[in-house]
Amino acid sequence: MHCMGEMKWSTAPFHVDRNGCHVLLDAVPAWVCVQCGEAYFEGREVDFIQDVVNSIEEKKAKFALADKITFSPGNQASFYSILFYHLIFSSY
Repeated sequence: MHCMGEMKWSTAPFHVDRNGCHVLLDAVPAWVCVQCGEAYFEGREVDFIQDVVNSIEEKKAKFALADKITFSPGNQASFYSILFYHLIFSSY
């Protein structure tokens, strides 16, 4: 921290671009400087952020692999609908 301001437990946004993935978390718990707004995340929050990014990258890799499979025009749309549903809802 450069300004040496008081730190307050609050939330802060977090944004990362990695391997073609753009991840934005609007309100991650963090220590935030009341003077300059700089945020510091504790280990639990860092682990959560890393889990989110890794999960998205794994799902992106599965999607890229599925894109290489050849389908007839009649069943391609339904395949992508099922794949999208699986990628989005399989983690719940």
